[in-house]
Amino acid sequence: METTLSEQLARWVATLRYEDLPPAVVHHVRRCLIDYLATTIAGAGSRIARTLQTYLLSAEGGGEASLPGTRLKLSAANAAFANGTAASVLELDDGHALAAIHLGATALPAILATAQLRGATARDVIVATAAAYETGARLAIAARKSGERGFNATPLVGVFAAVAGTARILGSKPRAIAHALGLAGSDTGGLFDYHGGWLDSWCINVGKTARTGLVCAHLADAGIAGPLDIFHGPRGFAVAFTDGVLDAGPVIDGLGRQWLMLQTYVKPYPCCRRMHAVIDAVLALQPQWPAHLDAIDRILVETSAESARLDGRTFESVSAAQMSIPYGVAAALLFGPPRLEHFEEGARGDPRLLRLVERVDLRAAEDPAVTAHRSAARVSLAIAGEIASAIVKEPLGNPANPVDDQGLEAKFHGLVEPVIGRQGAARLARSVWTLGDEPGAAGEEAGLAFLRDLAPVVP
Repeated sequence: METTLSEQLARWVATLRYEDLPPAVVHHVRRCLIDYLATTIAGAGSRIARTLQTYLLSAEGGGEASLPGTRLKLSAANAAFANGTAASVLELDDGHALAAIHLGATALPAILATAQLRGATARDVIVATAAAYETGARLAIAARKSGERGFNATPLVGVFAAVAGTARILGSKPRAIAHALGLAGSDTGGLFDYHGGWLDSWCINVGKTARTGLVCAHLADAGIAGPLDIFHGPRGFAVAFTDGVLDAGPVIDGLGRQWLMLQTYVKPYPCCRRMHAVIDAVLALQPQWPAHLDAIDRILVETSAESARLDGRTFESVSAAQMSIPYGVAAALLFGPPRLEHFEEGARGDPRLLRLVERVDLRAAEDPAVTAHRSAARVSLAIAGEIASAIVKEPLGNPANPVDDQGLEAKFHGLVEPVIGRQGAARLARSVWTLGDEPGAAGEEAGLAFLRDLAPVVP
């Protein structure tokens, strides 16, 4: 009988070892952890995250797994739910440059909650994270057609990343991992239609995805069966979500040799990734900005057809601003590199910003210089009859235009220090940057110290 895609993936996840990981992958895992902890610790204090924390604690009580940035602990499953929600709430979590999926917020909550539950080592966490990111990235690339049908890859495919990472922490056998993928696939979904309460619905779906992946991996490890051909079965994933087409090649070819997880991006600005190249282009034009921004007659933005849909002009909520290219342009002109506070109510009502929004002309690009690049944008400012223009082919944070380690740590400290203080942030960063350096018993202690640092004393 032919081996299914689930079984092939499961065998790779189960047999992956720390020694199989190139140094670049180990370092990238640490970067992903730094970024995830930053967004989760900062996001844990948001309205949405706190509402969910309160509900889970009152409904089901506490547990052993930490909620970074709080004193709370929940069951592993509920911690994955709460932390996945917190990680995505600020629109600052990582994503994949080749596939529209957010991997950290779906996989790492499940991995770290299970690691705490099982007393995993630092190297266990690194291997599990590599397995999760690689599984999720490859499946999301193979399942791109699902986006055309209105499905969102983060909840749709992210659940498989969470399964892979959790199962690797559990030390599950290949058969159990294949069953876990089947269980997760039987329960997966996720629509793009987040209009109205977009941010609330989105974040909750991300958290639920992390919890589902964790639960499916634990159940399969305990003997619960799922379909072994969930991807290509007669009523499986491909039939339901990708019009029956799901090429196994992008998933299996080069697996363990070519690491697609290295194409993960970092977000420097707290808004939809499709806005970032536009913001970078605005900032590149800063030397041409007039002394008084009202002198700008028109702002032409040319970007991909899909990105050009982000043309919102009313900003009653944070999420409405975070999903609007005209808002991002105006905020960058008015404030410089946008920060979280620039999407809050005070900034959204600034009449100077609203006047700039009115001047933005957003279009789908026709010029090959823009259309040839997946994430490119051109911004042109018309000032007193003169045109100043800048094109950005790769936004800051993409693998081709990366945020370096120093920049990533600056993002981490900016988000984490207000919550746990400078010393706590420095200690946690050191733990992650050196994660897995020491093998054996010393490495196990380092891993446990890292997990303890997830629950700092909040000032």
